[in-house]
Amino acid sequence: MDITQRIAQFEKMAHDDPGNDMAHFSLGQAYHQAGRFAEAAASFRRCACAGRFDQLLIRLSSAIRSRESMRSSSVMSARAGLPSGKASL
Repeated sequence: MDITQRIAQFEKMAHDDPGNDMAHFSLGQAYHQAGRFAEAAASFRRCACAGRFDQLLIRLSSAIRSRESMRSSSVMSARAGLPSGKASL
């Protein structure tokens, strides 16, 4: 199953059962893997399952850092006159 199919599967699970913490956690992981960091962070925030709280914090932190890194790269590209994602130091 590719990442697009996994995202669709977990989106349906989260939609059909909004209280399903595991669906939101898994959706967040899939979004993160796909580079959809803002959506990953939102899914991780919805997940409040105590048994995965440590992993939730790790994944949320990673999603936020990745999103901020992409923003910084876009700003650097714009300043250098390069297309987004093509910044070099």
